[in-house]
Amino acid sequence: MLHIGHISKSHGLHGLFSIKLSVPRDLCHLFNNLKTIYLENNTKPLTVSSSVINNEIFLKTKVAGINSREDVKLLLRNNIYIKNGDHTKIDQAINKKNKLMNFKVIDTILGEIGIIKRIEFDRPQALLIIESNDKTILVPYEQSFIIKINDSKNEITLNLPEGITDICSE
Repeated sequence: MLHIGHISKSHGLHGLFSIKLSVPRDLCHLFNNLKTIYLENNTKPLTVSSSVINNEIFLKTKVAGINSREDVKLLLRNNIYIKNGDHTKIDQAINKKNKLMNFKVIDTILGEIGIIKRIEFDRPQALLIIESNDKTILVPYEQSFIIKINDSKNEITLNLPEGITDICSE
């Protein structure tokens, strides 16, 4: 199952709701016309009768069986998932974005920094979450920083601004 966001608000009186997508903004358009979604901790699929992107990162959705504002209020803040394999274009795009997971990060000046453990796309500037010895470093996922990606060695070489690893570490 792939987490795509959460139910953020209801629209009107007839069971429409918005899913705030937590995927890269450039992939949000792929979520138009979803056919099935899953609620957190529920293996029964919900059949989507309509879904359309509304305001860049919100997916206005109508699901069979949810017919009132009260029905939607019971679902607010529930995480939403899609099943891997149900939406091939989405799967391929997400996998391409996440291919750097577990890659070793090497800076042109500092040398080896750590391993990419997560990539957070649910913010205006995507972040690489890098685990390094005893700390976590948050580095902007910025194409201009990337010097080389070596898929065979699972390494990415970056040219980071001086001091960014000190400023952006937790």
